[in-house]
Amino acid sequence: MRKNRQSGRKKAPIALARTVLQRRLASSIRAIRRSLERRHERFSEVLREVETLPTGKREFYLQKQNLLESYDDEQETDDADEILNDVAASNVTAAERISDLKNEVQVLAQLVKQARQVENVGNEQKLHALLKCLEGAEFKELKDGRGKLLIFTEHRDTLEYLKEKLSSDYACVEIHGGMNAQKRKEAQESFRGGAQICLATDASGEGINLQFCHLMINYDMPWNPMRLEQRMGRVHRIGQKLDVFIFNFVASNTIEGRVLERLLQKLEDIRGSLGDRVFDDIGMMLKVNDFDLEELLREAAYNPRRIDDDFYVQQIERINPDRLCELEQATGVAMATSHVDLVQLRGSR
Repeated sequence: MRKNRQSGRKKAPIALARTVLQRRLASSIRAIRRSLERRHERFSEVLREVETLPTGKREFYLQKQNLLESYDDEQETDDADEILNDVAASNVTAAERISDLKNEVQVLAQLVKQARQVENVGNEQKLHALLKCLEGAEFKELKDGRGKLLIFTEHRDTLEYLKEKLSSDYACVEIHGGMNAQKRKEAQESFRGGAQICLATDASGEGINLQFCHLMINYDMPWNPMRLEQRMGRVHRIGQKLDVFIFNFVASNTIEGRVLERLLQKLEDIRGSLGDRVFDDIGMMLKVNDFDLEELLREAAYNPRRIDDDFYVQQIERINPDRLCELEQATGVAMATSHVDLVQLRGSR
């Protein structure tokens, strides 16, 4: 997908499509394979339709295929509608001539073939890292049936992929946006009961309490730090009786992964002054430092060369925990505490 020729009205949908495809590539080979298949099917269909039209009408028809009227260029990708993301990844193209479209269909066919081969070989590094992680001492209780593990992913295709790979060794349930509230509640109770692993998209970050679980893996990292807080809040909340272990996966050989890895290292450094509460206040921490993670990741995706000149590192390094402390002192409100005295709280209320 060429990115430099487009401007104005078509630029935003194409940017969204590129971002969605890049994030699915970082998520799993299954996620990018399914997106490429849908994209290939769609553009093969468009090509057949174009070839039936008179020559003078072909370019106009192609231009109409590229407009995504409902896309808001200012919205965060984590907040974008899932269907809209699928439409962008499958329907939007930079091709304006039939020769461009033919070339894209051919390239997509090759990419789909390669993705299927990689998936069939089963040598995906990220999946191997997950399986190795589950062998760690923190997950010992998972194997004997006592432990509960919550695994978050950004994409349904990845969720289904992980379920296939893990179900032979673990009892798994799933929670995602395609389930209504009743189905989610049933999955939650199944997880509380006999299931060992709950595979979830961010749908489970809304209105579901899972403090009976104290193991969590972010298989995909959200770009919106508030969503990361919400995920952690499912298990790290009042009522949790055990130490919480959270593992964040990033693909360090990708632009997104390199930025996220450096940010997580910075947060770990800040932990020295703020303690574990830094992970409860990630959103506010970045906000008071005027640090827009999602915009930075978009910029990194479009200008990957700048990652080598330490531009993104410099942006992350300027995050200062003192600004959060200053805000708290100014407002007189502690935004997170390690201990809550419920007796005193009830009395004051």
